[in-house]
Amino acid sequence: MILQISFNSNKRDIVHMQTMRITKVVVLKYASTDYEDYKSSCIEKAT
Repeated sequence: MILQISFNSNKRDIVHMQTMRITKVVVLKYASTDYEDYKSSCIEKAT
């Protein structure tokens, strides 16, 4: 019984870690594209 509970919590933690990793990758990806757009628009304004 105790083993079952600990296994379930570990499984949930692993899923949570994977979800966080995926979220981080997506956020970084969108942030970098936004940054590129922002940089290019600033360059256009400057010229």
